[in-house]
Amino acid sequence: MTPPRVSVVTATRNRTELLERTLRCIAAQKDVEFEAIISDDGSSAEVIAHHERLIADLGPRFSLLRRPGADVQGTGPAATRNRGIAAARAEFVAFLDDDDRWRGDRYLADGVDALVAHGADYAFGHLDGEREGRLQNPGWVPPARMWEGETQVG
Repeated sequence: MTPPRVSVVTATRNRTELLERTLRCIAAQKDVEFEAIISDDGSSAEVIAHHERLIADLGPRFSLLRRPGADVQGTGPAATRNRGIAAARAEFVAFLDDDDRWRGDRYLADGVDALVAHGADYAFGHLDGEREGRLQNPGWVPPARMWEGETQVG
């Protein structure tokens, strides 16, 4: 079987509703082969059971990576993401935290297209914050600009 083009790593711990919204956003991505690795940092047994039902519903592209020897204390999002990276099989890795979502159903496809077209090693997207349905900090991260050598273009 051919590996996916993108491994999407989502770090989570004890957040069912937010994670479900995030995973459905990933599932909606079009025009790119991906795997979604949900890297759990020691959620409760009840939450793990919810994750397993949700992942079964979303299909074989989704998998749950549980932290070995999970205990009451989590290891934090960086270590959780790193475990996800270690399990990734794809050429590219994308991150989407359990409380985030992407705008548009071609976010991954457009990102891969841009990486390939420019021979880039990494990319990041613009961030808009939202709280209680209201946009917070619009333009918090300046719009991405392309760089050619050391001269900014665009």
